[in-house]
Amino acid sequence: MIVEHVEIIEKPSFIDYLRSGWQINLHVAIDFTASNGESSLVSSLHYLGEFNQYEQAILSVGSILEMYDQDKSFPVYGFGGLPRYFGGNQISHCFNLNGNAMNPDVLGTQGILHAYRTNLPNISLSGPTYFSHFLNQVVLNVK
Repeated sequence: MIVEHVEIIEKPSFIDYLRSGWQINLHVAIDFTASNGESSLVSSLHYLGEFNQYEQAILSVGSILEMYDQDKSFPVYGFGGLPRYFGGNQISHCFNLNGNAMNPDVLGTQGILHAYRTNLPNISLSGPTYFSHFLNQVVLNVK
């Protein structure tokens, strides 16, 4: 047997990417469609009790990923609801959750939780679920 060509391709690990200086940029989209249930109902994913399921997920994922983002500034969006705090009267499939029409960024996981809890009472749940508007916005932000 004669081997004429050998090529070794090294596949870097996730840790290798981080060690080389790559960062993780977290973008958050929260589902405000009516299928989640009104925030006044204990059965709702948005129930404003102790810590609802959305807040638990934000804290669990965000507290880990924010360690890998240098400026800890995260764009946070809502979709599938009517953000009344913007004075709007139409369902939006991608709106800045912090109430700032020009900049969706908040600082850290605590900023995400604050924007969510502060503005949730001023968002009417609706639908349908169109996630593509958010994905298109992320693509625009990354470029």
